[in-house]
Amino acid sequence: MLYMPEFGYLTNPTRDILKEIKLAKKLGFDFVEIGMEGPLGFPEIVLERKKEILNLLKKQGMNAIAHTSWFMELGALHEGVRDAWLNEAKKAIWASAELGIELVNFHAHSMGMFLRNKKSKKQLLKNFSESMKELVELGKRFGVKIMLENTAGKGEIREFDDFRYIIEHTKNLYVHLDVGHAFIVGGMHEISKYIRRFRKKLVHIHIHDNHGEEDEHLALGMGNIDYEDVVRELKRIGYNGTITLEVFTGNDVLKESLRLVKKLWKIT
Repeated sequence: MLYMPEFGYLTNPTRDILKEIKLAKKLGFDFVEIGMEGPLGFPEIVLERKKEILNLLKKQGMNAIAHTSWFMELGALHEGVRDAWLNEAKKAIWASAELGIELVNFHAHSMGMFLRNKKSKKQLLKNFSESMKELVELGKRFGVKIMLENTAGKGEIREFDDFRYIIEHTKNLYVHLDVGHAFIVGGMHEISKYIRRFRKKLVHIHIHDNHGEEDEHLALGMGNIDYEDVVRELKRIGYNGTITLEVFTGNDVLKESLRLVKKLWKIT
C-alpha cells in the first residue's frame, strides 16, 4: 500500500489564527503549522486562545506543529542578547506543550555569520549549539521534540558543514529540511545531501519553489526545483514525517501545489 505523508499549512501570524486553521481545512490540508510569532501569534497570545484552538483542531480532526520566528539570535556573541532570545524560545516550547504540540522548529539563523573572523564564527556555532542543548532538554521535560531548520540568507548559518556541526554537537536535536533554502545554497545536490546525511534525524520538511537566487516561496513548478527528484529521494529513504507547503503566492496556487505533490508521491 502506498504511504502518503501528511501535508500541512503554515498559519500566517498576521491573521486570526482560528480563521487560518479553518482555511487550512478548507484547502485540504492534514495539519497546521502554527506560526508562533508576531504580531498575532506570540506564545502569550496563542495561550490566551488555547481552548478555542484546541476545540477547533479537534472538531476538524487536525494536529499541529509549531514554527517560531526565523530571526531568533540563538548563537549571538552578546550573551545578553542570546539569553533574551533563549527566554522567548522557551516560551514557545511551553506554549506548544500546552497545545499538545510535539514538534517545534527553530532556524539556523545568526547574522553574526557576516563576521569573517574564524574565532568569532567558532564561538557563534558553539553558542548556538549550547542554546539548542538547553532547548532540547526543556523540550524533553514537556514531551516536545526540537528541530532545526536550514537557512539560506547571506550571513546566516547556511553552509552545510556549519549546520551539521550544530546537529552533531546537540544530542536529540532533529532536522527540519527546508527544500527551497537548500536549493538556494547549493542546488539539487544540496537537497540530496541533506536528505541522505540526516535521513535518521529528518522529521519535518518545508517545500516551495524558487529560481535558486532568492527565497521566493513560489508555487511548485514555478521555479527551478525538480520536485520529482526530491520526492524520489524522500521515498528512497522511506521518509515518513510531515511536509508543510510554504507557498506564499495565493491560495489557488497553494492548493494546486498540494495536488501536484500528492500526484508526484503516487507516480514517482
